[in-house]
Amino acid sequence: MELERAPELEISVENEGEYIRRTQEGDSAAFNQLVRLHQARLRAFAARSILSNDIVYDIVQDTFLSAFEHIDRFELDKDFGKWLRGICRNRMLRYFREQRKRQRGFTVIAELLEARLLREDITRRDDSLERIEALRTCLDKLKSADRQLITDRYYEEMSVKDMAAQLGKNAAAVSVKLMRIRAALRKCYEKKMRDTQNRRP
Repeated sequence: MELERAPELEISVENEGEYIRRTQEGDSAAFNQLVRLHQARLRAFAARSILSNDIVYDIVQDTFLSAFEHIDRFELDKDFGKWLRGICRNRMLRYFREQRKRQRGFTVIAELLEARLLREDITRRDDSLERIEALRTCLDKLKSADRQLITDRYYEEMSVKDMAAQLGKNAAAVSVKLMRIRAALRKCYEKKMRDTQNRRP
């Protein structure tokens, strides 16, 4: 049996409680009106801490999805906007944790790759931090599939044979692909280092 739809109201902060109640009763169209009321402010809230519009959009969308799934937990006498911001804040904190983990992983991969690309002990160089940062920047520019190959090979220490089996390809093809990625990284890396040296007084 379908719920009987109440007459539509022009939604505002004053009558949002009615739309929250309808949503809790199963009226998904009412939640769409809540999204319309709060999305601009929620995007502005997320944009204070995150510069990428795409990431802000994804986080806000995830926030609304979570709010809809758990709308039954919301108490009507509470501040709905504050509740949404709390969910959004948790999503942003998760994003920042994932970014920190990703950057730590990139640093380890960069260290391993530089030793492979340059055949030298980077810890004995005065500009080792600049070198690591340059290579990490280049890693970040790779296509996600290529970056995953580098991660599997140098961070997870998978053998080329195991990588090939996982991808459904032969080992020779994976080996050639890795060689091409390393060549592209070296080219990017060397350009970054030249740019760094040219900026020095």
